[in-house]
Amino acid sequence: MDEDDIHDDDMDDDDDDSEEDEEDLPEFKITELNRQDKDEEAGSGGDILVQEKMIPSLAELVAFANKEHRPLSFEECVLKKVRVHETGVDISFEESLFTEIVRFDKAVFAGSLGFWETCFDKKAQFHGAVFKEAVSFDECLFRSGVNFENAVFENKATFTSCVFEGDLRFDNARFAADADFSQSTFRGRVVCRDARFERSADLANTTFEHPPDTNGSNLAEAQEIPAPVQEPPRKPYRKKGKKKREFNPWHELDKASKKTMTRRHLLRGLFRFLPEDKEES
Repeated sequence: MDEDDIHDDDMDDDDDDSEEDEEDLPEFKITELNRQDKDEEAGSGGDILVQEKMIPSLAELVAFANKEHRPLSFEECVLKKVRVHETGVDISFEESLFTEIVRFDKAVFAGSLGFWETCFDKKAQFHGAVFKEAVSFDECLFRSGVNFENAVFENKATFTSCVFEGDLRFDNARFAADADFSQSTFRGRVVCRDARFERSADLANTTFEHPPDTNGSNLAEAQEIPAPVQEPPRKPYRKKGKKKREFNPWHELDKASKKTMTRRHLLRGLFRFLPEDKEES
């Protein structure tokens, strides 16, 4: 590799770099899971949902989820120390922030892994990781380098509508199923030397600020294979937790207007399909 390529040692040097962009969130403690189980009407055994918390150590939560065989979901969380070697359950992150270097190197993910609208503030290391189920990155921001060297994707790998500000490496990676990079922007270098794509690779509407290095890979041939029609990645079902308010145009109307006209009159003016009110006798 070139001297300026991303290496494991390079990632270790950045532990104490720039200041962490943390939000003022309460720290999550593992004892909270016991209280969460007591609140469940049906008892323990459901999904573990963590919302709006600062996670000091992801490994502790993953170990608990693995032991209990319970899917793990994070929403609007800030994660600090991230070093995981093995997961046996589905894990998802939504609108969350990783403030330190993410270390999933040589990890084995037996369950699905999903990231939605999540930001990686420092480098993300997936060197030698094995993804046995689907892995999804949707509308994520990577502010530094990402390393998937020697990674194995046994199921579909999705990197859609993401922004990669640093270098992205897939050297010697193997994609056993479809790979989707559509709608993503690559501002750093993309290197996938000797990467193998056994199914299709979707690069529709992608933006590369530097020509990708595909030496020894079959990426060009994989782009010509038509991908089967598939449904988008489904977010894990959650029984409880904070529900996001759906958009309701009536609530967004001017309050003064609601005082001076009825909903029926307003809708008649907007859509012009409701029958006229009958005159009162």
